[in-house]
Amino acid sequence: MDQSATTQAYVSGMKESLSLNGNELVEFTTYFSIGYAIAIVPSQLTQTMVRPSIFLPACEIIWGCLTLA
Repeated sequence: MDQSATTQAYVSGMKESLSLNGNELVEFTTYFSIGYAIAIVPSQLTQTMVRPSIFLPACEIIWGCLTLA
């Protein structure tokens, strides 16, 4: 998911479905940008040390666990 997908979902009905009001779209994109900025440096450093065949499946497993939690 990226910022353009969030904006498109907001326009396509997410606003009404989640009863959002005010500047909550701005808050969503801000939180996304903060998370991206925090995670990009460690991710890039890890990719230089670990093979992609290990790194990418590990990312998928971690993401799945976080989503499940």
